[in-house]
Amino acid sequence: MNFLAADRAVLERLLPGFDRELAALPFGATERPGNPAIPLFRARGGPGLLVPAAAGGPGAPLADLVRIQRAIGSRSPSLAVATTMHHFSVASIAVAAAARPEPGIETALLSAIASENLYVSSGFAEGRSGAGILSSALRVEATEGGWLVSGSKKPCCLSASMGILTASLAIPGPGGSEIAVAAIPAGSPGLSRRPFWSGGALGGAESDEVVLDGVFVPEEAVAPLEGEVQARALFELGMASFGTLLAASYAGIASGLVERAIRASRGRPAARERLAIDLDRATDDLVAAAVRIESGEVRDVVGLRSRVHETVASVARSSFELLGGIAFATDAEVAERFVASHAMVFHPPGHGDPSAS
Repeated sequence: MNFLAADRAVLERLLPGFDRELAALPFGATERPGNPAIPLFRARGGPGLLVPAAAGGPGAPLADLVRIQRAIGSRSPSLAVATTMHHFSVASIAVAAAARPEPGIETALLSAIASENLYVSSGFAEGRSGAGILSSALRVEATEGGWLVSGSKKPCCLSASMGILTASLAIPGPGGSEIAVAAIPAGSPGLSRRPFWSGGALGGAESDEVVLDGVFVPEEAVAPLEGEVQARALFELGMASFGTLLAASYAGIASGLVERAIRASRGRPAARERLAIDLDRATDDLVAAAVRIESGEVRDVVGLRSRVHETVASVARSSFELLGGIAFATDAEVAERFVASHAMVFHPPGHGDPSAS
């Protein structure tokens, strides 16, 4: 059967040659610090895929990104997870830009991402249990011409390769704090990284701690969200896009296990075919959801993500069993993929997020 062909065809169309180069990299190299797939994806123009045409990007449909993330996940789980976090940031910036009557900092930021192939890391609060994703964990102090920002984010994917850190800030004002989104250059004085990720699985996603110690953020680099309505719209559309891409990435991780079982002719053919069909159907559901999201419909994305998670976990377990004890004992990739395929449960939304209720 032609497993993963549709997903890899989309990847080839939008980033010609990248799948072949990614497949040539040793799995161990892409799943450890210094992951060579991260600069390779950037060199191919991957960071700008979701940037709208009006801002100088290709404006790839979210449905195409679903297939791309699955294709990447089948090769490198770490790259899939890291780029999902990047695409979430870009999608959120694009939503905010579309809500402005005139071009602002968001449009300028999108143009820079597309023209310079910048990676964007997320400094939002999605890593904190019980916090909404736009809740700010950073301290803000007013200063001449802007703000001094302190605090940290851990884990923070693409911490070593990011060009920009995006973060939510609680800007103090006469009527109370106002939520705003800031764009902070990775080379800003006072911004540093500390080692954090010590687990083996997904070790190539650069998920370390980013520390801000009095980082100056000028006023023009901060975009206030104009009221609760815009903040919630940004949250809902951004999280819906994130949820579909995340689920696609983990479907890709499980697909890598199924592909190994198919190539090794492990188990009965009907059993292997059933696993492939289950993941194909889940991916088709995600593609359909992506089309709806781009038309403004975000209902049931959390439920769909939950169903895909169950499918991924079940398929990974069955594939793992098909591959057998010898593969587990002699091939580190098999065990590492199995562990990585179960990590989707640790991503947002958490119990404090509106969409989780």
